[in-house]
Amino acid sequence: MKKGLIILSLLILLTGCKDKTKEEKINCFFQNTYEGSEFTTNIDVSIKNNIVTNATAVMTFKEESLAQTMCSVLKQTEDSGNDLICEDTKITINNYHKSVSSKDMTKEEFLEYMKNQEYICEAK
Repeated sequence: MKKGLIILSLLILLTGCKDKTKEEKINCFFQNTYEGSEFTTNIDVSIKNNIVTNATAVMTFKEESLAQTMCSVLKQTEDSGNDLICEDTKITINNYHKSVSSKDMTKEEFLEYMKNQEYICEAK
């Protein structure tokens, strides 16, 4: 009987414990013109417990030639390694948040940076 009560008590305690991990998804958007050609940038951001854990930026160009030029510039100016992927009219930058700051960024710090870069950010 005592064993049954102990097991029942443990089960009640365990089922009452919830994972307090807070996860959020945010999308930041920017439309720009470079040398007369428009392009857009979408950044999908993952946040866990108020810390940015991942950010993937996708730049979409109307002209493939501009995408190739920008890709060449990004390859020269950033230590992108495998994080930079150039395909036709799209450039994808994985781990974008690491190119913004070498330390972990809070949600507020990242959003402030995006605001200063004139991005519009919304919860997903």
